Amino acid sequence: MLLVLLFAAVTLLEAPGLARRRMYRELAAFLGLLAVAMVYSFGLALHWSLPNPAQITEAVFRPVNKILERLLT
Repeated sequence: MLLVLLFAAVTLLEAPGLARRRMYRELAAFLGLLAVAMVYSFGLALHWSLPNPAQITEAVFRPVNKILERLLT
């Protein structure tokens, strides 16, 4: 319940200002990242087996790293 209140508070503090200034791309990015954070937080709170965020980042950028290594060597 505390997680829901915290995420609601963050959304209520940030989203109206972005919408008022017509920063729709930033609002979409904010809501997307907030959704990812909510899912991950609830997963941790419910003791789900979740991957480490560093492992996800490594899996995403490993192909990019290989391409850059081939181009630069």
